[in-house]
Amino acid sequence: MRRTQGLAAVVGLVMVVVALGFEVGAADRDSVSPLLYVWGTVKPINLTAVGQQLAAQLTPDKGFAEQTLEVSSAYTHLLVAVNISIPCHWHPTTASMTVLSGRYFFHVPYQAERVELGPGDRYVTPATSRHAEGAIVTNPNDVTVFLLRWTPAAGPNNTIYVDPKQCVYQEDSSK
Repeated sequence: MRRTQGLAAVVGLVMVVVALGFEVGAADRDSVSPLLYVWGTVKPINLTAVGQQLAAQLTPDKGFAEQTLEVSSAYTHLLVAVNISIPCHWHPTTASMTVLSGRYFFHVPYQAERVELGPGDRYVTPATSRHAEGAIVTNPNDVTVFLLRWTPAAGPNNTIYVDPKQCVYQEDSSK
């Protein structure tokens, strides 16, 4: 009995601790081979496969695709594929993201330069923080896939677009 209780406690702890377990793939960090363990399930979600399905949905007219993976009272997990830039906006909730493949950027007004992210990199945008973001695209087939966590949980209309002047950002053309 005691051994079973101990095993259940360890399994429960592992499910919480590894809720976002990522293995960095290649040494050059071109991709990440992730699994998302959803609380209360035995089988993990293969984010690579779901990301590929989302990337296949992108077209010249649709540069953004997402799938909700998990919703609780405390947070929402989404998987997102994108090949566009998203203009100045903010969210009423905190957004935490981890890039799984591709390259992505963030720019917030209080930072002098934009932050560029690659596979395995994480970035947190505090609630109500104005920012611009997007995929770094060098050819038409470039797609960035990332895991997004809204805290607290958020619905689909969690983005409030604002005047781009509020982001006070001009891309440095010398880069």
